[in-house]
Amino acid sequence: MGDHYFAGMFPFVDLNSNGNALGYSKNIGKILDMIPEDIKIIPGHGPLSTRSDLVKYHQMLKDSIVFVQKNFDKGMSLEKIQTKGLPATLKIWDVGFIKQNGWIEFIYKSIKG
Repeated sequence: MGDHYFAGMFPFVDLNSNGNALGYSKNIGKILDMIPEDIKIIPGHGPLSTRSDLVKYHQMLKDSIVFVQKNFDKGMSLEKIQTKGLPATLKIWDVGFIKQNGWIEFIYKSIKG
């Protein structure tokens, strides 16, 4: 899957090349609709994975986006959302080279347009 999947960690979204965190999440959902249960997934970053791993990853993407969107809709700035931080259930994904604040920024800027 290359850079479409960062196993166990927050992804990089290349906003400068018209990447978008919302579209990224939708693409992962579409991939899940197309792959069988017994598939082995080779990520761009991280260990060999299963469909179940990709389902968990997709849930993290969706939960992160909902969190940032709710705070964006309340008028919170990027910096305030970053200070607040993601919910504790998402902290386990903060292990790669994209840290929580960077992931929040990708989402925020994707929402803002």
